[in-house]
Amino acid sequence: MPRLPLLVALALALSGCRSLPPPPTPLPSFPVSDADFSNALTQAPTSSPVGLSPTFQGEIAGWKAASAQPISLEWPQVNLVGEIQTTGLYRAMLPAQPPATSLKSMDSYIRSIAIYSDCSVDTLVVSPATSQAGEVNLFTARPSAVSSAAIKPQTSPLPNFTFLNPFQRYENAHEQAIYVSEDTTVKGELLCLNRYSDGGGSHLFVNMTFAKGWNLATTVIEPRRDIRIPKMLLRGGVAVSPVAP
Repeated sequence: MPRLPLLVALALALSGCRSLPPPPTPLPSFPVSDADFSNALTQAPTSSPVGLSPTFQGEIAGWKAASAQPISLEWPQVNLVGEIQTTGLYRAMLPAQPPATSLKSMDSYIRSIAIYSDCSVDTLVVSPATSQAGEVNLFTARPSAVSSAAIKPQTSPLPNFTFLNPFQRYENAHEQAIYVSEDTTVKGELLCLNRYSDGGGSHLFVNMTFAKGWNLATTVIEPRRDIRIPKMLLRGGVAVSPVAP
């Protein structure tokens, strides 16, 4: 009888000791058609302003912690924005303005969504050109009962932390909260190639207006997996809404 490879044998041994956790429930796909991309620049712009300090609440499935934990915008935690309970229920309020270090020009921010910089089609227009933008699409928290006051950085490593994604509702639609320094209009198309691959790239369409303060936006991605240059559409938010503070 042939000998099992070591990794297979190890997997069998572990499965005999305990059951493996079930795979996560797959997210639904946001409905999108070719016309949504091709007609994006001829339609009225979309917009989802949510104010200067919007509050979000919900539940993170599978969350485990012995006590309530603070939520922040980064790690190590500096800018605390809320709390997550032991049951996974969370409530967080975005600051009236994100840290200055997280801001970049709106033009740079939009181009970062397209990922690649070698663009054969580039009709992007940001007005006014001085607009600054900062993004939040994840929070951080520590799934542990250890108090941060008990941690001694000089002798102990930083505690484990995890990212919380309260905005993700669809497999092919990535929601984010975007802070904008002034009322801004963004419109255009970016067809960009990955110079390090054979035919890969991205094709982004955007037609949005942003109000000063926080706005919800969603990057909808063409759901097909057999194409090298997927189409993407940046539009107003589709997944979540803030609650009353």
